[in-house]
Amino acid sequence: MNSSRRKFMKIAGLAALGWSICPSLASASRPLHSKIEDGLTADRWAMAIDTRELTQEIMDKAIEACHKLHNVPDIDSRQNIKWL
Repeated sequence: MNSSRRKFMKIAGLAALGWSICPSLASASRPLHSKIEDGLTADRWAMAIDTRELTQEIMDKAIEACHKLHNVPDIDSRQNIKWL
């Protein structure tokens, strides 16, 4: 058996490259979403939030939901964990 680390690394690298490129090429040919017949259409979408209507209770619920979604731990100390 004539094998070496260098030959193995070449084969493994080419295989990894092929596996990473092939799925992206297969998914590029099909649309990411289906078109809805009666759906809204626009070139650009936007969302506005009226901050005058926000209360501390609503902000606390939003912060709690964000922390839950991003798996931020709840630490009972003076530390304040933020995700950037």
